[in-house]
Amino acid sequence: MSAGCPVILSDQTPWLDFEDHSVGWVMPLEDRSRWVQVLHQCIDMSDAEFQHMRQSTARYLNNKQAAQKHSGNSRVFSEALSQ
Repeated sequence: MSAGCPVILSDQTPWLDFEDHSVGWVMPLEDRSRWVQVLHQCIDMSDAEFQHMRQSTARYLNNKQAAQKHSGNSRVFSEALSQ
């Protein structure tokens, strides 16, 4: 993901919104037919589709990193410094 590539993960991860953002796929480990379907989809993907997913993945990761910077301790310290 950090290289800007779409990912395939099990649903045992905190990132369950990949498909909503064209970042990759998240599915149950037990669903073998879904895994096979997604792997075939990746194999058959056009370069334009792959590039779109790469751009979506980079944008998704940047948005997540930016959100983390503005939450938790970073936000507390930023607010304290601005006073």
